[in-house]
Amino acid sequence: MILYTVQTEEAWKQFKKLGYLEGNKEVIDVDDKYSYDWMVRVAKTRLPHYEGNYPIWVWEATNYPNRKNEYYRAILAIGAVL
Repeated sequence: MILYTVQTEEAWKQFKKLGYLEGNKEVIDVDDKYSYDWMVRVAKTRLPHYEGNYPIWVWEATNYPNRKNEYYRAILAIGAVL
């Protein structure tokens, strides 16, 4: 399965250095913080080996978001699609 994610340049550098991405609660948009915290709480109750890391949004290749959307254009101006 091929997955895509939209990330900042910093995340791309982290990926190149570590070979994987980690969620970082420090860069979560304030408007999305509650939703991310909810996902972490639910994952802790449902996934036996979950350590509480913040999630990263990914999409299947067949369901990729519209990159013409203003939000994604702003991110892609300074970031990358991985």
